Amino acid sequence: MTRSAAKNRGRSTQSSLRVLSGDLMLEADRFFDRLAVGVWKPNIDLCETPDLVLVRVELPGVDIADVRVTIQKGSVRIQGIKRETTVSSRLLCYYCLERTYGKFDREIPIHWVVDARRARAFLGSGVLTVELPKLPDRRGTGLEITIEKK
Repeated sequence: MTRSAAKNRGRSTQSSLRVLSGDLMLEADRFFDRLAVGVWKPNIDLCETPDLVLVRVELPGVDIADVRVTIQKGSVRIQGIKRETTVSSRLLCYYCLERTYGKFDREIPIHWVVDARRARAFLGSGVLTVELPKLPDRRGTGLEITIEKK
């Protein structure tokens, strides 16, 4: 083997080891994330219609009594807990654990002017939908003020 070929082979091995160690680190992170039961972050969609701002949150397996929705200071906050269903009183031995349980807390900034008093929320088919009726945005609207003589 020539000196150049040996040198390139060494680089290839180092590069492969770097990729392998990166993959192992990602797998270790995912593994430890799954063990961190207690807090999780449900996925959300934020969209609008001409009259409404809609927040949709994936909450599969969450009971309606375990969810709280509040509107405050330009954001919607969704808090709750997803409880693990107990199959039996025995200790379970998991071979694969991909579902997440525990408390959740999402605060979604709302950049529209909404009527918080008319807001509604629905939970069905594992999706929480929060409807926020829009109000006309009067910020930045020019208004002429008449000048009177004293």
